[in-house]
Amino acid sequence: MSTNIEENVRCNKLQDAYFALQVDGSTDMSNKAQPLAFIRFIDGDKIVNQYLCCKEMLTTTKGEDIFLISNSYFEKCNLSWESCVGICTDGAPSMMGSIKGLASFVKQKNPKIITTHCFLHREVLMAKTLSVKLKEVFDQDVQMVNFIKTRPVKARIRI
Repeated sequence: MSTNIEENVRCNKLQDAYFALQVDGSTDMSNKAQPLAFIRFIDGDKIVNQYLCCKEMLTTTKGEDIFLISNSYFEKCNLSWESCVGICTDGAPSMMGSIKGLASFVKQKNPKIITTHCFLHREVLMAKTLSVKLKEVFDQDVQMVNFIKTRPVKARIRI
């Protein structure tokens, strides 16, 4: 069933669409590394943000390894790197490295792609240098966003 959904929903809708990726690494409870990919594309008259894939990394977590996993998934879904207009990551060397990072391997496939550093990771780095008062406000903001995002019904409500 999940394979059918993946083929019909993700792969078929994306074959003729331009899209952007957000890729980050994660480690599960059994200490296995997994790159997570989310995708943003236009479907009709709306912008869709959707989970794309999560694959287990069997050996190292180098940029080339992440690229090979992503590339094999793209081939499986018959997606082209030429349709990818942007990639957003956390700025780690394995992701953004100019020689061996994921972004450098993707740029070999599509030199026009735009690479960006995730704004949430930039905020975390910035928060380390805040004054005490400003940090209190920032922490309250983070708590409010987390409260909303961890409750699906509240996250779907549009104001």
